[in-house]
Amino acid sequence: MQKSILKKYFFISLTIVALYTAVIIFIISFFNYTKTTEETNYNNQIFLEESSQTIDNKLNTAVQYSSFIIEKNSIQEYLYSTKEALLFYPHIYDDIVSSLTSIDQMDLAIGIKKLSDNMIVSQDGYFLFADYLNHLGINPDFLDSSSLFAEDEMNSIYFIKDKDKINKNNTTFISKHYYPEIDQHLLVITTFPNESLLPQTNLINNGDFSIVGDTAISHFPKKNSFNLNFDYLKIAKTPSEYYTDLSILHTNTDNNVYARPSLTFKNIQYIYSVKKSRFLPYLLNYLTASFFYLLPLLIIGGIIIYFSTKKSYNPIENILLRINNHNVNAIPSTYELKQYSELDYILDNIDHMTIKNQELQKRMDDSLNALQNDFIVSVLYDDINKADIKSKLQDLKITELESGGTIVILSTEGISKEEEEFSENNLLIMRSKILRTIINLDNELFFIQFPLDYKNFCFIFSEKNRDTIYDQLSKISSYVEMELSIDLTFSVSDPVNSIFDFSAAFNEALLLNKKKYAYLDTQIILPTSLPIVHDDHYSYSLDNERFLMNAIIDNDRKKAEKNVDEILTKNLRQMDLDVVNIIKFKYVILNTIKRILNYYNKSFKEFSLKHSQTFKKLENNNPEEVYVLIEEIFKYLYDTVIPQNNDSYDPLTFKIIDYIKSNYTQDISLTDIAEKFNLTEGYVSKLLTKKANIHFKTYINNLKIRQAKKLLSEGSHNVSEVSNLVGYKNVNSFIRIFKKQEGITPGEFSKLRS
Repeated sequence: MQKSILKKYFFISLTIVALYTAVIIFIISFFNYTKTTEETNYNNQIFLEESSQTIDNKLNTAVQYSSFIIEKNSIQEYLYSTKEALLFYPHIYDDIVSSLTSIDQMDLAIGIKKLSDNMIVSQDGYFLFADYLNHLGINPDFLDSSSLFAEDEMNSIYFIKDKDKINKNNTTFISKHYYPEIDQHLLVITTFPNESLLPQTNLINNGDFSIVGDTAISHFPKKNSFNLNFDYLKIAKTPSEYYTDLSILHTNTDNNVYARPSLTFKNIQYIYSVKKSRFLPYLLNYLTASFFYLLPLLIIGGIIIYFSTKKSYNPIENILLRINNHNVNAIPSTYELKQYSELDYILDNIDHMTIKNQELQKRMDDSLNALQNDFIVSVLYDDINKADIKSKLQDLKITELESGGTIVILSTEGISKEEEEFSENNLLIMRSKILRTIINLDNELFFIQFPLDYKNFCFIFSEKNRDTIYDQLSKISSYVEMELSIDLTFSVSDPVNSIFDFSAAFNEALLLNKKKYAYLDTQIILPTSLPIVHDDHYSYSLDNERFLMNAIIDNDRKKAEKNVDEILTKNLRQMDLDVVNIIKFKYVILNTIKRILNYYNKSFKEFSLKHSQTFKKLENNNPEEVYVLIEEIFKYLYDTVIPQNNDSYDPLTFKIIDYIKSNYTQDISLTDIAEKFNLTEGYVSKLLTKKANIHFKTYINNLKIRQAKKLLSEGSHNVSEVSNLVGYKNVNSFIRIFKKQEGITPGEFSKLRS
């Protein structure tokens, strides 16, 4: 067996050395090839960049000259006069010739005519237009096919394409200028000789340079170069493929094609095509040169490997002995048989020990986390002997909290009501996913967390700096909302300087979380956060908000629209609000929208992102525009939470809702309704949700609280009697649900109404 292992190691190692040597040779040759190719590409790109800039400058100068020349008095008189055009040609000719001296080095040819005239004047004299086109080497049939000569009201620049040229050694473009006051067009024909416009002496690598639009405009192949396949040029004409950086547009067996968009003319690109270099010659040369190094390397490597593998079995033997000495399940005496591998035995034992260690570590971690949570909970609820706190902090490895810190309550929204009613497993999965997402974030601060319920978590940070905490929570909020699309609210206590003050800080954070909708910023709430103040300068009371929410919850869109219209009309049309109060009014309206979406467990962030353009416009403080935008946002809200009329209800849904309305005081359940209509609980819940946008428990509580408010307003019943009349067996449950929904206790409500 020893020889078998030695042979195995020897031939494996030798093969590795041979492959490694071959890979090195291949990498070196490929590196050199790549370097050479990159240098060539770079040079091509620099050439195209410089050439395109030069051509752009020349074309831009020609356009500016065209705009300059048509402002000459002689041309303006010719344009606006109804006299015979020939009377103005001498003066136009003189102006063209004299002005061309300033740009004589560009060797431009300029022609000017009205669209309605048959003649044209240039520095070469007067011509019939068709004759002038012949003079420039342009096919006269171009006049019949071009839309440039249509009498539209557009200013445009049109490049003459190669297919319309007889003489392809020129680049010509026509500028059409429209004068609406006289309904007249003026054409300026500008012609460059290609030798003055396109690059010549610096064409590298025997490349082809072209100017292209929809088709080729000008093409300058170097002598004895290959012909540019126009199929490559078509790649550059799609607007979505205008590149801001130079790049290889297309490669085939022979060519690399580079493209650069013109910075002066839209839909014009500069194309440069060169022959592609080959990797095979590089590889063959390097293989030939490296052969004399390969053979000695293999020989030397083989000798080294032989002696090293000959000794390699000693450590394996020692490992086997150690495993046998510490393992009651020692390998059998037949382990030397060929069918049993020592290495397999070692690996099996290592895997076994690793699994055992992981199980032990997990048990320790789970136990530690559970103990830490129990300890923190007892501290927060002030249910621990303070003398034991310091020693427990050391035992539980959380001494960072001894000197105090900051308490944060995390409240999550966007978890569906169906999960709340039916699936505790789903809630646990969702909760674990949220916590895992937060923990996986690269958190910079030490903290401990534990759940309060399925939507609320408590975080204890050792950090006391409020700005640092705020930055970390903002980072967590952005990350979690992006990953899970769940709205988060962090209620942050004032920092405390001792673990003994955690209980007070915890109560402070709970109170902030309870009143989260009373603040302008409902993402991160600090004790210093500004609450929403119902200012006397605008009219929007808590009753206004309740009436609006009740209308929406009842799926009464018309009533909700009427309430919104009354609120907006009174504040934005009838009251003369200043900018500050308009901003405050917008905040309280948006807070109402958040409360409505929260009622339906929908994410305000998703809602605002879906209608981001409207919310962006809401930054405007013009009363009339704010009116229109808020009304539009409420329409989106109705479409989100109120079912449409066409298919929203069916007869069975009507019957179930009528049954609920008639029996809600009897403390009915989904089971009662399912038995009544011979359906399953799940089907009843989904039917109410999909057809009527009703969540059973919420709807029942809403009916009960509404009836309770009516009875309390009458003043003939006390709180306990009202609780019993609307179907709550436990008065404490009634008070808790009433306060959660209305913001005040039944007793306080009764006093206000009396």
